[in-house]
Amino acid sequence: MQFVKKISFDHKLQSPVYSFNFSGLFATFRHHFLLTLLEAQHSKYHARVLRVLHSKGFLEEKDLIQFCLLDIKQSRTIINQLLSEGFIQSQEVVVKQQGKMQLYGVNERVWRDRTAQRVGKACLNVIVREGSLGSKAMMAFEFNHLFF
Repeated sequence: MQFVKKISFDHKLQSPVYSFNFSGLFATFRHHFLLTLLEAQHSKYHARVLRVLHSKGFLEEKDLIQFCLLDIKQSRTIINQLLSEGFIQSQEVVVKQQGKMQLYGVNERVWRDRTAQRVGKACLNVIVREGSLGSKAMMAFEFNHLFF
């Protein structure tokens, strides 16, 4: 119910008047869609790392390991894969007592652009194979056009 808000009461119709937060709803839908695609392409652990980074912001590697409940070797492999594909970015911060600290965060623009490119390629493959877009592919094409 976070996307629906009661704003007033219409006394003539004897019913409440509601407001819908469509931008928040679409942003949540897009984020869930992106995570689902990433999980289908890579693994649930990749999606978990991105979900934690999206909710917490930039994190150190040890904090990311602790939040994601992964072992060190597996988490480094996942972080390096996501870094090489551009889904996450690293930022080096200089701290006086500790020296340099490496922080990791989500690169939203690259993530959305790569997903939009994959959805567009999938629609193009359907057109080439079938000769036209079916209803599901047409919906994916429209979704790609509107939200990415």
